[in-house]
Amino acid sequence: MAYISDEKKLYQRTKALSDTFALSSKTLDYKSTLRMVAKQFKVFTEADASVLMLNDGKGNLNTAYSIGIPISEIKDATLPLSKRLKDIIARPVIDARYTSFLNTPLIRNRKLIGLSAVFSTVPEIFHPFEHGKYESLFLTMLAGYAAINIENASLDEAVRSMEYSQANWKNIFNSIDDLISVHDRDYNIILANKSVAREFNKNEKEIIGKKCYEIYYGSDECSAICPCRRVSETKTKCAANITYPKKQGVFNITTFPFFDETGNCIGTIRVTKNVSEFKGLQNQTVLTEKVSSLGAVIGWILHEYDNSCTAIHGNKPAGANESVKRYRSVLNGILKKSGCASGIIKHVVDLMEHEGIAKINIDIHQIIDEAISWFSDRLKVHDIQIDREYHKLPIIICCYKKQMLQVFINLISNALDAMEDQGDNERILSVKTEKYGTLAKIYVKDTGCGIPMENKDKIFEPFFTTKKSGIGLGLPLCQKIVLEHGGTIHVSSQTGKATTMTVELPLAKHKN
Repeated sequence: MAYISDEKKLYQRTKALSDTFALSSKTLDYKSTLRMVAKQFKVFTEADASVLMLNDGKGNLNTAYSIGIPISEIKDATLPLSKRLKDIIARPVIDARYTSFLNTPLIRNRKLIGLSAVFSTVPEIFHPFEHGKYESLFLTMLAGYAAINIENASLDEAVRSMEYSQANWKNIFNSIDDLISVHDRDYNIILANKSVAREFNKNEKEIIGKKCYEIYYGSDECSAICPCRRVSETKTKCAANITYPKKQGVFNITTFPFFDETGNCIGTIRVTKNVSEFKGLQNQTVLTEKVSSLGAVIGWILHEYDNSCTAIHGNKPAGANESVKRYRSVLNGILKKSGCASGIIKHVVDLMEHEGIAKINIDIHQIIDEAISWFSDRLKVHDIQIDREYHKLPIIICCYKKQMLQVFINLISNALDAMEDQGDNERILSVKTEKYGTLAKIYVKDTGCGIPMENKDKIFEPFFTTKKSGIGLGLPLCQKIVLEHGGTIHVSSQTGKATTMTVELPLAKHKN
């Protein structure tokens, strides 16, 4: 058939073409566009059913819309994309009880957008579109307009979805009470939620583009203990509790690195939470753990007191004729024993006193030596050797001395506990210090029983303990103190052989 003989059909097809073309100038949602395209193909071909299948970009044509056939029956129908387009056109889209079907590809800029499939109970009803010059031309025009409309609707849907997602994400981002900001590698703030602006009484324009240390610390330079700096250097998460200048309260900061698609660290994400309300409870927890950890020391006090009493009663002169030399020996022994007990009591009193309000610059070796002195008698009783491998120069850190002393008392106490039941095995407590860039590194190693693999990830969890006594807050307390000083604490252990605790702390800028 070389021409369209029925004027009514010609009108229907021309109108379908015109309406399909006009869709490009209308604002319709994606589903409405699919419905209109499927309807125009049904009217244009006088079919009983019309189905649209769209390219999913993964090698398949999936059912997207249907008129005349329940979508529930064909929603899972797919066609694999073929290298030969005629193979797609010649293959029925579904196994339906129709005597004839017609598949028309929807192509836009040489890209297969989808496929129109129409069905009829009338035999050979679609032959004119396959053999008639004008019918075939009109159908090709309809398919071209339909492809344009579907592609435009898809793009518009994608844009709307992105805009909605962005708006929704931004609302969620700004609804979070925690202070969240994103920084580039040069510490410039590139994104911040409204909580940051509220906390520092600024608007968004006054924050974006500024250095993070300007906003958070009111400083002109990045501190050595700045969590963003630490994360940029280590490429790992960092957490710490700090106070901000001119801000009341304590803030918990967790900083994360973020990476580009090639795995390069391109900035940091900082999440800040005001934890002032929990500080009182934390301080009580610290005090509780101090009392618990001092239980062993109090036992030594009683032991020394008992030894002193034994020395006094066991060395009383037997008679009036005892020599002056004997008196002197007894008195010296009593003084030595009572002095040892007095020294331990002084340690306890010093540690239980409240911390000063200011940090001090101090040589870490001084703190370690003081911590070791707590256990001088215990080391002798259990024949434990001390191996000090200190850096040749003083390593100055800025810290609350008593808090840092508590850290190393806990670490050394745990090391001694691990070695005391090792039978005839060699017992060595090794302490090594070194400088690593802007950090001080301290290694506390024992030759004890090691930590079982199943417990290794739990040792910093509050209230986890494998000891018969204690409440399991020693290492969590150590971790808390170290993090608050801008440092980190790690463990490495071999079951039955050794355990090494590594503490990293930022070096002080200047000595006292």
